[in-house]
Amino acid sequence: MQYQLSTFEQAIKNEGTHRYLVKLILLTVVYIGLALFGLSLGVSFENITTIWLPTGIAIAALLFWGYQYLPGIFAGALLAYILSETSPVISTALATGNTLEAVAAVFLIRRFINGGQILEKISHVIRFVVLAGFLSTIISATIGTASLKLGGLIGSDEFISAWLAWWMGDMMGALLVVPLVAAWRDTRYREFLADKLFDGIFILVVIATACLIIFSQSASIAHITSPLVYLIFPLIMWASVRLIQIGAVTSAAVVSVAAIWGTIAGTGPYTSNSPDVNLAFLHIFILTIVITGLVLAVSVSGRLQAEAEVKTKAKELEQAKEQILHNIKWRKDLQNQMKNATDQINQILSGVFEDRTKGPPK
Repeated sequence: MQYQLSTFEQAIKNEGTHRYLVKLILLTVVYIGLALFGLSLGVSFENITTIWLPTGIAIAALLFWGYQYLPGIFAGALLAYILSETSPVISTALATGNTLEAVAAVFLIRRFINGGQILEKISHVIRFVVLAGFLSTIISATIGTASLKLGGLIGSDEFISAWLAWWMGDMMGALLVVPLVAAWRDTRYREFLADKLFDGIFILVVIATACLIIFSQSASIAHITSPLVYLIFPLIMWASVRLIQIGAVTSAAVVSVAAIWGTIAGTGPYTSNSPDVNLAFLHIFILTIVITGLVLAVSVSGRLQAEAEVKTKAKELEQAKEQILHNIKWRKDLQNQMKNATDQINQILSGVFEDRTKGPPK
């Protein structure tokens, strides 16, 4: 425990106290803002929302900044629940669950994904989805729904549906936010997007326009227009192929925001059933586009990287070939020079020997 505390203090010292406090306060404020926004989207249960973006913020903060930012996550969650008029005791339990969820997710990512590079390989993407999306979110869902049950905020017959809603909301927050942060903080992906800036803007405009059309249809004609949602998949694939990881996660975020907003507003293809069923279909849709986009983007990125490596190796081989040819030419030139020098020496020596054999002139 003392070792962990000293490591915690050393991390703060290395970063600088002032910088650490500024980032800690920023993290807390952002967490509170997103949490209050998420709680305002609650559909069936109090304190359970359609999508819990703070889960992704918490995991990203600990993954990329370090465990020393745990106080910001706990404080943000606690204050958000208290501001939403939840009792302090239940708020403390819910905040504890949210914090432990983020700790578990980061531990699993660092343990089973090399260097925490979640966007480098297809296996890394799948592991991230399973570890951070499916497994770690069980902690918060279980602690949260148990706390609500013990606090009398949900009934026994609502426990399973409340647990599923909580789990899916946290899962969506993790799968949307963490890859988005990971892609945009990576200089390689930003530089790639900068080189294809016009393509990026055009693709995102097309996707946003398609989402506006698809998710703004009234519920009365949703059963007719719902097949239009399948048009989203080729657009996500387009963004993933042209803009690799940063295009995949950004386009998925745009589609997800539009889909969630439309569903909550009662428009779009996910409005023809009960709220719980609609949310289940919505979460499956978002999960599908995120995984599809990331897997395709990683595949394309790997191919582009392999092609770049092949071109680099070919260039190196060409340079080595030119150097070898240059060395061969140099050796031939040197041999010719040595041969000429040898011939000249032989001519000189032969002349000297001829003079000696002839003797002195009479």
